[in-house]
Amino acid sequence: MTSPDGNLEVAVDFSDEGHMYYTLSFNGEVLLENSRLGLSMADEDFSTGLSLVQVSDVVRITDEYQLKTGKRANYNYEYKEQSWLVVNANDAQMEVVFRLSKDGFAFRYRFPDSSDEVKEIVSEASSFRFVDGALGYLSPMSVAKTGWESTNPSYEENYQVEVVPGTPSELGAGWVYPALFNVGDIWMLISEADVDRNYCGTRLVPGHQDLEYKIGFPDERETFAGSHVNPMSTLPMETPWRFMAVGSLGDVVESSLGTDLAAPALDMDFSWVQPGIAPGAGLF
Repeated sequence: MTSPDGNLEVAVDFSDEGHMYYTLSFNGEVLLENSRLGLSMADEDFSTGLSLVQVSDVVRITDEYQLKTGKRANYNYEYKEQSWLVVNANDAQMEVVFRLSKDGFAFRYRFPDSSDEVKEIVSEASSFRFVDGALGYLSPMSVAKTGWESTNPSYEENYQVEVVPGTPSELGAGWVYPALFNVGDIWMLISEADVDRNYCGTRLVPGHQDLEYKIGFPDERETFAGSHVNPMSTLPMETPWRFMAVGSLGDVVESSLGTDLAAPALDMDFSWVQPGIAPGAGLF
């Protein structure tokens, strides 16, 4: 599948072991190669032993929306979407949904089966395996329950420059979003979107291949006492979008994929709101 302007292309492949991979190219240049797809539940494994059932037609969609704050008032999100339906060794179903727009790439997982049983996702195989020469500009995730009054993670660690993909964070807890990378004059920004109450926020951790980062889940201490960190939901369910803005540095700065991929905002009355001056500081 290619993006509406033809610049981005995603290709999907399967290994003999049933691992699902994708490759992402921009203007014919490979940016991500043999990157993993899939996840594991407590009672089902969707990271290996996968078989392809069906590939949907590519659909082209335009979404228009407005925001009260942000980079602009009016947004026009034009994208192509395609779903790949796979089954695991137990014939349980998972859909991998891909989107391509002029400024980036995104994917998420959907589980179309119906069940009143609560399912727990214990890990994601989802990864970003870069080509040789890629460099990252990354902020380490701070270790939970450290720092002032044990309030970490506070997302205030200094960014590290020219990090070779796959390098572990010096703090050992992964890297936060947004995570910026480049290959020459092509820039890529990784983050996530449409994270709801049933899913955790994630981070990047070293993958199993060279030059690779994968999705990592939070530390068990990063939650309210007595609650759980791992995503839990009945079926059907879908995961957040994993996305990568791609293009020049200016394209990445101007990209609105974070809101393009988010669920629509609540329809609320803003007629009473008046603009004003608002100071901000980390600590008073």
